[in-house]
Amino acid sequence: MYQSLAQSLGNVSVNRKLGLGFGLVLLLTLAITLTGWHGMDSIIDRGDKLGNISVIQQHTQELRIARQHYQRQRDDASVAELEEALATLDRQVQFMLVQIENPDDHQRLEQQREAVRSYQQAFNALKQAGQRREASRSVLGESADKAVELVERVQQRLRQGGDINQYQYAVEVSALLQQARFQVRGYTYSGNAEFQQTALKAIDQALAELRALPAKVPAEHAASLDDAATAMGSYRDAVSQFGNAQAASEQALQRMAEQGTVLLQASEAMTTSQTAVRDAAAAQAKTLLMVATALALALGLLAAWAITRQIIIPLRQTLRAANAWPAAT
Repeated sequence: MYQSLAQSLGNVSVNRKLGLGFGLVLLLTLAITLTGWHGMDSIIDRGDKLGNISVIQQHTQELRIARQHYQRQRDDASVAELEEALATLDRQVQFMLVQIENPDDHQRLEQQREAVRSYQQAFNALKQAGQRREASRSVLGESADKAVELVERVQQRLRQGGDINQYQYAVEVSALLQQARFQVRGYTYSGNAEFQQTALKAIDQALAELRALPAKVPAEHAASLDDAATAMGSYRDAVSQFGNAQAASEQALQRMAEQGTVLLQASEAMTTSQTAVRDAAAAQAKTLLMVATALALALGLLAAWAITRQIIIPLRQTLRAANAWPAAT
């Protein structure tokens, strides 16, 4: 093979041989450059993926902050903030699904997408529970005001009637109603489930005395007192509804917190995985670049040796022939 190559090069001029040598050097340099470029592109791609994964982590943290803000405020602004944070996170997860090729990390992204969907469902349940809670709070105010107003009206009429004992019965019922409202307010403003039974017990006590009051006062007040008892029954039902809505809210918030943990854990696992892939790609690129450089050096030296022989050997033969010619003459 070398003999045929040598014969082929032997028919080529010196200029072309030198041009061929320099061209080969340029091609080898280009090969090394492309090898390094390919390795650099791979590392940059892995770095971009790691950056996008960190964006998911950042959006997850922002979602957690928005959820905690909602727990403190429970207003329209905090709801809008939570919705925006959730939508932003969902868009980032969807974007990464088409970027990640690693099967394990792609499965983790699917897990995150499912977690976002479950988070959205829990958030919808939270909003519905909040609406029920606010509706029951409205009923609490209306029914309590109605019961207190009716009892106070009876109380005023009894005072005008002059029977101090009957009037005292109405005063005691009125005090129990106020005590019940105080307990309910403490429960609804704190949201502490432990206070619910205390509030219901105070309502039951006031309701029992209210239902017993018609037997202690003139019959003309029975209708008003029955209406007051009906209002207090609605008041008690509203407290129970408020408690159910509050429990549903707590369950939804717990589900949201759990899904947030799933999102963070998946992001951390992807970060670890992609970091390992990046390091492996960097090591592979370094090895490939070293191999390409070694091959380029070997081929360059071989080409230099071959071309040099093609130039030097004919020159030596020519010089020997020139030196021998005077001797022959």
